[in-house]
This record gives sequence, structure tokens and C-alpha cells, in this order.
Amino acid sequence: MNVKDRIMILAEAEYLYQLARQKADGEDYDGAMALLDEALSLAPGFSVAHCEKGNCFHFTNRESDALESYERAIQVDPYHAEAWFYKGQILKGRGNVEEGDQCIERATKLCSGR
Repeated sequence: MNVKDRIMILAEAEYLYQLARQKADGEDYDGAMALLDEALSLAPGFSVAHCEKGNCFHFTNRESDALESYERAIQVDPYHAEAWFYKGQILKGRGNVEEGDQCIERATKLCSGR
């Protein structure tokens, strides 16, 4: 695949992500997740889309799926502070306070540049 084709694919994934954000803002989480799935099929390493999918799962009370999406975002980009933060929130909510606090501390350090 040449560079121009790759850029077009990434642009399409970004476009789908932006549409998904609009749907999520309007609380159409299923519609948002469908668009995020399309974006991720084009660009599996799009960590922000994985994180947004986690947010959609969270808002539809699908915490296990949300946790998987946040973990995937972190696998793709270990510096993704938002994914670390929300992973920590879910873990703490499940009673895994120590690991949850570690994730939140990691997010805080990433945001502060330490």
C-alpha cells in the first residue's frame, strides 16, 4: 500500500471517529459503536477510537466490554492517559482499589508529564 492510500484510510478512520463522537454526544451509543467499529477495522491501532468505544460501553453499563476497550487502547498506546484513568475507575468500582489507584496514578503522571 502506498503512502497516499494509507493517508486516505487514516483520514476515513478519523472521519468515522468524529461522526461517532457526535452520535455519542447525542447519546446514540449503539450508533457510535458501529461507527467506531468501522474506524477500527480501517485503523486497528487508533487508540482514541478504542477509548471512545470504552466510553460508549461504560455509558451503556457494559463495564466488562468497557474495560476491554480501555485495555486495548493502552496496548496500542501505553501513554493514553484517559484510558488509564477510566480503567482505574472501573477496577476501583469492582473492588480492586489498589490496582485501580495505580492506573489512576499512571494517568495523572502521564498528564503531568512525569
